[in-house]
Amino acid sequence: MKINNELIIYTDGASKDNPRRGGIGIRFIIPDFKNGTEKYYDFNEGSFVGASNNEMELYACIVALEMSLKEDLSRLRKLTICVDSNYVFKNIYNAKYIWPKNNWLSSEGTPLENVKHWEHLLRVMNKFRININFEKVKAHVKGKNKDLHNDKVDKLATEARDWVIKIPFNIINARKKYSKNQAKKGCVKITDNQISIRIITCTGYKKHKDLFKYKYVVISEENQCYSMLDWVYYNLRLHEGHSYIVIMVLRNKIPFIKKILADITKNSRLDLS
Repeated sequence: MKINNELIIYTDGASKDNPRRGGIGIRFIIPDFKNGTEKYYDFNEGSFVGASNNEMELYACIVALEMSLKEDLSRLRKLTICVDSNYVFKNIYNAKYIWPKNNWLSSEGTPLENVKHWEHLLRVMNKFRININFEKVKAHVKGKNKDLHNDKVDKLATEARDWVIKIPFNIINARKKYSKNQAKKGCVKITDNQISIRIITCTGYKKHKDLFKYKYVVISEENQCYSMLDWVYYNLRLHEGHSYIVIMVLRNKIPFIKKILADITKNSRLDLS
């Protein structure tokens, strides 16, 4: 790419479940103000197994900036990244100035998601000698107001997401979820009563090694939340596929396991599918 004074980059990420996989789409736009024209360079990549939509939105920005650094930027005076992701746009400031000071913890005191991608993005941004401006564009607009560039990167990301060749993106220990229900945050009512759960996935945090996030399914048949999937935190490492009798508690509206009463894996053979 021959870059003059300005570079505009549109990025987008896409993800879908069953099984979860994602893709990214990028369009580099180089305006030629003298002739009133633009040059386009398109790129996409996927299909990334285990990637969430937010991860793909961040990863698209990272890849776009890393690709830009390979070009001659000596004349570059302005660089703008256009995203339709509220997650990226609203949190750039937090990632630069707020979250690092709070040790990458949320206002509720729980570890933030996708920290490694945010840190990666900031490292790449710091390699540029000019400020990088993020602009929010509307997604999936139809008719005369449709943003053709955003529409293009959306198609690129979706195409990459659905490619046959799969690329591992995250390594997550997981077991069969034992339920047809989709996981929904906050769907399980937290009470002082004991409840039996089966652990499906475990997420650890590099910066907070004494805390783990678990996706679980309720296996207490007498419980009104039977077969529902939700998330809970705990300060000890539990085993995926194991079933536990636990007592949960809310801390700043965040569910935590307060106490493990028993590991009932050998006595738990329910199939909730």
